Amino acid sequence: MPLGFAMSKTGAAEFISENLIGAWSGNLLLMLLVAGIIMTIFTLSMSNIAATVVLVPVFISIAEAFGNDPRPLALLAGICASNSFILPTHQVNALIKTPGGYKNADFAKAGLGMTVIFLMISVFMVYILFC
Repeated sequence: MPLGFAMSKTGAAEFISENLIGAWSGNLLLMLLVAGIIMTIFTLSMSNIAATVVLVPVFISIAEAFGNDPRPLALLAGICASNSFILPTHQVNALIKTPGGYKNADFAKAGLGMTVIFLMISVFMVYILFC
């Protein structure tokens, strides 16, 4: 949480969002998809709470820069923070890994497809319901 607050207070969130603005070119659906992908990658490498605290201010700044409502991006960030099927980063997955004899490759095989499906459905539903 301190990292998220520090990024917001120092302007790092705005700096990152300004650099991503040109790449997203104002297309809201593309913006949601890229935000979902970034959030999924962050939640695989750090805790879902930390990823949310770090990225939500960035996504809000990006949405506001385009003149869009920031709530759909913030909502999608919260939803995609749970998209951690590729690695056993969630506590439940970690609990079954050793007793079940699973390896990281087993999670990657089963989780990659689920991650893509989760991402597509969540982006589509947020776009349809809130944009």
